[in-house]
Amino acid sequence: MWLLVLCVVGTGNDYLHLTRRFGIVGVSQFPVQYLLSLKSLNPFALALRSSHEEVNRWHRVLGRVIYVFVTLHATFYLNYYYQNNLLGEKITSLVPVLGFTLIIAMHLLYGTALSVVRKHSYRIFFITHLLVALAIPPAIYFHAHHASWYVWESLAVFLIDIAKRKFDTTVADTKVELIPGTDLIKLVGSIPESSIDRFAKNPGTHIYLSIPAASRPERNPIAAAHLVFEFSFNPFSVAAVNESSAEVTLVARQHDGPMTSALAKLAGNASINGAKVKLALDGPYGCAKRFPNLAGAEFDRILLVAGGVGATFTLPLYRWILTENPAARVQMVWTVRNANDATWPVDAEGKSLTDDDNIQLFVTGGNIEGAGGDVRLSGDSEDVELAPFPRGQGRSRQGGQRPNMQRIVDDFFRQGVEERVAVLVCGPEAMARELRANVGVWVKKDRYVWWHNESFAW
Repeated sequence: MWLLVLCVVGTGNDYLHLTRRFGIVGVSQFPVQYLLSLKSLNPFALALRSSHEEVNRWHRVLGRVIYVFVTLHATFYLNYYYQNNLLGEKITSLVPVLGFTLIIAMHLLYGTALSVVRKHSYRIFFITHLLVALAIPPAIYFHAHHASWYVWESLAVFLIDIAKRKFDTTVADTKVELIPGTDLIKLVGSIPESSIDRFAKNPGTHIYLSIPAASRPERNPIAAAHLVFEFSFNPFSVAAVNESSAEVTLVARQHDGPMTSALAKLAGNASINGAKVKLALDGPYGCAKRFPNLAGAEFDRILLVAGGVGATFTLPLYRWILTENPAARVQMVWTVRNANDATWPVDAEGKSLTDDDNIQLFVTGGNIEGAGGDVRLSGDSEDVELAPFPRGQGRSRQGGQRPNMQRIVDDFFRQGVEERVAVLVCGPEAMARELRANVGVWVKKDRYVWWHNESFAW
């Protein structure tokens, strides 16, 4: 709003001056906007001890501000041309035509960023966003030469960040396999020993996975099924790091998108010939690199909550905390749709996580394998009726709905009235929202709480 006020103040009755001011103020924000979008060299994330996912919210806000200013700039000029019978003349002139093209590109950028479009096809949003972001600076340069300083700054930082990410990307020989009884895909990639340390010392981080040309299902370099992977960089949390073998483990759930569909196909081929495939890993990224010391004296108790493959974020943190401080009071709650979804994690000794009494596993549907027959589910209770795993398989829960988060949170906070608590969650948006509301009740009671919601969603 203050930018709009600055635009109007001082222009007097000069209509064209106001019109140009809208444009120059909008363009002047491009360097900051591009800096906010960077993944590797984001100065705002560094200053705020955060990550590019966290500062992305400000990227979106500033994007809307820029969109409003350039739309006002274009609207005022079109009105001027129409009122002075210049519209026919101007649509054949290079500078106005570039301006019209730019405003169409900005509308396309804003339109594909709407949640309805992103949920329908994230690929459309991403490809449009990338191509328009690359095209805008040179187009603005020829449209308004005096604004060239802003646009070349923007393009320079954008390209430097891409180059930095390319330099840091590791092409790993990866074992890809399907996890039986699930729609999960497990990937175990070999990382150079010189790079494995940055993964090991930062639990809870994620990478961006891409498929190099040699591993793509379609080998024709001009085919759409091949080119789509030029714009496919999917984030996956690093589920485990094995320093002795220099390997990182990722777990992905198969959806209808090109990335996980291709990974499932690669897993099928690998099960036949046993060969590893080359996959590109860019990272690690994430707020976890700048978390407070969860294993230190800053917190008295830690609650980790995961839904589905969200455990790829919480489980490494859980294990790291107990490795650094075996006396730490940490509890992990993990909700899965069926018992097989919880079979992929094993510790360094090959034991299942269900042997750990500090991990509560809730199964919201399906039978528990090895439970000695069918388990009766209770769907008519307000709370989820929880059927335990057989002895020696830890504490599991099963029912027709999600576990009672309010009860879990209340029981956790009541264990110590003055304790400093950290709560971290990674899972479906509804789960995180419900957990936040229940934790908020205790925050209002003046409890000290450090909160983090790990999410790739907008």
